[in-house]
Amino acid sequence: MGIERFFKSINNIYSNQIIKPINKNNNITHIYFDFNSVIHKISSRIINHLNDLLLYSLVYKYSSQSGMNIDILEDEYTKINKFYNFNYNIQEFYENLKNINVNEIIYNFIFEDIKRYLLFFTNCKLLYISIDGTPSVGKMVEQQDRRYKGHLMSLINKKLIEKHKNLLNNNKFDFTNIYNEYEYLQLKLSFDKNLISPQTDFMIDFINLLKKQEFKIKCIISDFDDYGEGEKKIVKYIKKYNKNSDEIIIYSPDADMIIMSMILPFNIYILRHEQSDSRDDIIDIQKIREIFNPVDDIAYIFSVFGDDFIPKIEWVNVQHHLEKILNEYKKLNIRIIEKNKVNLENLRLFFESIKKLQYNFQLSKNPFDDNIKTVNYKSFQYYNELNNIEKLLKEYQPKYEIIEKDIDNQLIVVDYYKAMLWKYNYYFLDDESNNNYYYNYDKAPKIDDLINFYDFNFINLNEYKTTKLLPIDQLCFISPINISKYVEKQTLNKEIASKLFKLMKINIPDIKIKNDKINIDEIFSCDNARYLNKCNLKFDIIKFENFKKLL
Repeated sequence: MGIERFFKSINNIYSNQIIKPINKNNNITHIYFDFNSVIHKISSRIINHLNDLLLYSLVYKYSSQSGMNIDILEDEYTKINKFYNFNYNIQEFYENLKNINVNEIIYNFIFEDIKRYLLFFTNCKLLYISIDGTPSVGKMVEQQDRRYKGHLMSLINKKLIEKHKNLLNNNKFDFTNIYNEYEYLQLKLSFDKNLISPQTDFMIDFINLLKKQEFKIKCIISDFDDYGEGEKKIVKYIKKYNKNSDEIIIYSPDADMIIMSMILPFNIYILRHEQSDSRDDIIDIQKIREIFNPVDDIAYIFSVFGDDFIPKIEWVNVQHHLEKILNEYKKLNIRIIEKNKVNLENLRLFFESIKKLQYNFQLSKNPFDDNIKTVNYKSFQYYNELNNIEKLLKEYQPKYEIIEKDIDNQLIVVDYYKAMLWKYNYYFLDDESNNNYYYNYDKAPKIDDLINFYDFNFINLNEYKTTKLLPIDQLCFISPINISKYVEKQTLNKEIASKLFKLMKINIPDIKIKNDKINIDEIFSCDNARYLNKCNLKFDIIKFENFKKLL
């Protein structure tokens, strides 16, 4: 569900009551890992470390010309390399970067990370590792959108590097220019997050290695062949097999795991790794239940304000208005969840009550603006333009105005209320009978349209069924722009390869430079968007209805 703003809100207000640092706990009986998040965390950390080592190596390379203190460089290099034990000194590292097996390093660090956490819970009886399988269609549509945009952003970045090459490729070294930025950007490592998907060779190899690990306690691995998102599979297993006396800890960085845990009648703690501070925190779900009551209503309300595949309600800022939202709900003295069903009329009344909290967005300020007159750095123009594109600033700023499109507002409202039903059924009741449903529009409805709608008899999910998809089907659907790479690098049979090539017939616009700027207006529709990743694609991508016909 991706409700990160919810967690930030409760963290800001209630952190002293609900959060504590990780310590040894002999009472924990079961530990669950939402495992794709572990892979994301470890891979990001390793790539950052390797790029730091590369940077130190390149600075060392030109230190005789720049006058950089090599003792400081060697100390920093040693601090990081102690985790990896590379047989290359600082001078040799950049020359041997291509010889480093990044995947193998990621695998080994993940296994060590699991074992490190288990040391905190010495009486744990069960380790449950949950790997994402094929999710709902709504989730797949969101993944497809995100991957297209991520791919396009990587192409934009490459175009920007070439545009600013003359400035970046500066070989006049002094205390203001201690390495060649262009050389660094060409050598810089990245990890393709698309590989963390069902059926990729990366995940197949990883699961095979994972099954060979010895963890000294009973270990259950639910891999991508088991249907459903990792967090959903965890919740299902807990409901089916755990006892009320069990003490459960769940590793997950996603705030939606907090939401789903709130409605489970068990002693649950969430283990979160805070990347920015490099620390592990324990969140006490029992404490959260005590703060937020009635639990089912509050959990559902906050699931409304953020989602992976339903556009967020732009007119309320949860991070700023948490307490006001709760107060408005309490004043109504109603229940939104009644007898395991969403009362849509009461949900409408709730929307009406929070209209007064309508939030007026202001344009983000470019963090470079205050320093632009004082910075004299060879790479500034490249990084500044990249920042402007990502945040739609300056020359890339779209118009902020009310855009009336030729779409029936009533249809948008109907679909949004359907999404509100589906969300509760899927996440709170584990009802997967309507998994073909997905929200059809790019934006949430306007607040007035939501509160002026009353025909709730028309809101149901009866027309939507569930198509059981295989992991390879998901991979085909969400990653069509990278198909050729997957076909070349992965062990795919002819039938699968044929299916993939059918999806390659998508006309993706070229990234160009026009009038000294990237042509994002030809690729994205950014009316009223605040960030490039919130813009809509201007070209057609394959719809699920058409995709089903290929299966």
